[in-house]
Amino acid sequence: MLWLALASLASAQPTDTEVGFILRPEVAIDLANDREGEDPVEMRSRFDAFARGDLARGRWFIGVRGQHDLLVGQDVEGYWEARVHESGWQGPIGGAFDLRVGNLIERWGKLDYLSQADILNPRDLRSGFLTPTDWLRLPIPMAVVGVGTAPVRGELVLIPFASADRISLLGTDWSLLKQDMLEQQFADMSQWEGLTSELLGPLFSNLSTNLADLDPTMRRGYESAVNQLELPQSLVYNGEIAGRIELEVPGLDAAVMGGNMRSRLRATNINPNLLEILQEEELPDLDELQDLQNDPLLATEWPRTWFAGAEWSTLAGPIGIRGEGLYKSHHVVPRPWLRASTTPLVSAGIGLDYLIGSSFYAAVEGSYRRMLNPPNLTLLEPPELVQVGGGVRWTLAQDRLELQLGGLYNPSQSEGIVLPRVAYRASDRIELELGAVILEGANPPPDSFVEALTYGSGPASYFSQNDSVTAAVSWIL
Repeated sequence: MLWLALASLASAQPTDTEVGFILRPEVAIDLANDREGEDPVEMRSRFDAFARGDLARGRWFIGVRGQHDLLVGQDVEGYWEARVHESGWQGPIGGAFDLRVGNLIERWGKLDYLSQADILNPRDLRSGFLTPTDWLRLPIPMAVVGVGTAPVRGELVLIPFASADRISLLGTDWSLLKQDMLEQQFADMSQWEGLTSELLGPLFSNLSTNLADLDPTMRRGYESAVNQLELPQSLVYNGEIAGRIELEVPGLDAAVMGGNMRSRLRATNINPNLLEILQEEELPDLDELQDLQNDPLLATEWPRTWFAGAEWSTLAGPIGIRGEGLYKSHHVVPRPWLRASTTPLVSAGIGLDYLIGSSFYAAVEGSYRRMLNPPNLTLLEPPELVQVGGGVRWTLAQDRLELQLGGLYNPSQSEGIVLPRVAYRASDRIELELGAVILEGANPPPDSFVEALTYGSGPASYFSQNDSVTAAVSWIL
């Protein structure tokens, strides 16, 4: 079926074409100087270019996205990247079958803030809560084969290659190890006592100095390599498969889904000998150094998981009601000191929304997640997690002025996020935005390497020093 679709695309003649371009420069300013080495100003220029058109058979679409990041702190760091966004072909392939194939995003689930079933595409988490929602999901190569029409329709999703979330590891405000954490750890290790202190002390001191002087381009290259560490090669037999059956009848949309995929988060386990050295803060003797060479310092896995889920939505008068749930056989659970386990997991969420024309929208959502067989060990995530989220959007002045407030509260870890935003459409092509990112947690964020590896609160607490005021301009062509 895939070859038939590609052959149809190659031989068909376009009958209509639509193109578009959006340029969005934005700036985030951290008004509180509460951490040494932070970047108080982050500037990003994002662009989104797309083209699509009808063919004699089906429809084609091409997208390209890119951004230039500028981080201003103790030094100035700028970098540029571009990538293929959603691109491919969709159309009938015979009988009741149709196909969508290419670099795609497959959005599952009915919830907007606390989705449990939206698991197929990896996420871009490198800019934390500054990333616009529609930039979070990363398209990946896949084929979606559909069969049937309403009221019952089925889909088969084929993902040929393994993929992973993109995470910043070190050296930025939104990285797992913030600026100077690893450098200071090596500097401290150079002063530890032990039988090999004369040998290893100068080595760790040099590592600290070299890391502090590391060119940002080299750091990002290292980060990209580590993010892909032990990720299975792009071979079809390493792929993933999922299926979905949808029911659409008056007053109810529902679906069930299931399949087998690979975790988008790695399970990392540190070498036990290295762990003992870090915990005891004493340099190893020569025999222990030999033991360190026998096994890798970090063992990384991307475990497969079976999953099954369901989603539904209906109306009760003016109120929309939505729900979804998911079961995973192997959910990766982080543990202190770069260790991880897996556990079966169930989660569910429900949402209510209220809409008045196009001028007012309000939504509230809640979710519950539970580990079915949590390991009898110290974990960095609670076995039970409750979250509440929602938002309000109000448009005024003939839809030119938009007031928006979104937020998330996590009572399980006593932390919250507030995202206010004001947007004004000055013309059909120019939109101005002001906003803020407000993060609050019960526990202070980590300020050292050891604290980062043993931190047990959630992401809002971890990044709570990154409160920012934001401004953006969107030029729509």
